[in-house]
Amino acid sequence: MTQWHTKSKKKPSGGFRNSINRSNKRLYFRGSDPTHTVLAKTEQKRTSRGRGGNLKLKLQRAHKALVSDQKTKKTFSAEILGEVANDADKQFVRRNVLTKGGIIKISHSGKELFARISSRPGQSGAIQAILVEEPAIKAEAMQEKAKKRAMAKQKSSPQALKPSKQPIETA
Repeated sequence: MTQWHTKSKKKPSGGFRNSINRSNKRLYFRGSDPTHTVLAKTEQKRTSRGRGGNLKLKLQRAHKALVSDQKTKKTFSAEILGEVANDADKQFVRRNVLTKGGIIKISHSGKELFARISSRPGQSGAIQAILVEEPAIKAEAMQEKAKKRAMAKQKSSPQALKPSKQPIETA
């Protein structure tokens, strides 16, 4: 289904934008639905026409990633085992949707490693990632849990819920 990416018909002041009112939809306003690249056993790509007749490769299903190690300056292909974290949307982790910035678990030469996706799979047609150390991921998860605990304590603080036990002085 086509999406239209145009300016709002209203200006920040609340008035109507006359330039939009007197123009029709243009082909360059047209967009498309996001391609949610999903982890699967097979790889599936789709092509779509871009502006100027260029072709875009959209990766719909993936099972491998090109992972580069910054320390050794080498790149290797690795199988994706699953997604661990994704800042774009927490539901993407449950649905195994792979996006840029997501942290994936990979297997390489019998070891399980972690990598951060650096490419945009829905637009580039490939998953490229950079190795990340496991303690960094655990530290991020620990920080998120600490924030959640702090928020929960603020919402249900025992001092705010209990009445004070101070005796009332009468004169």
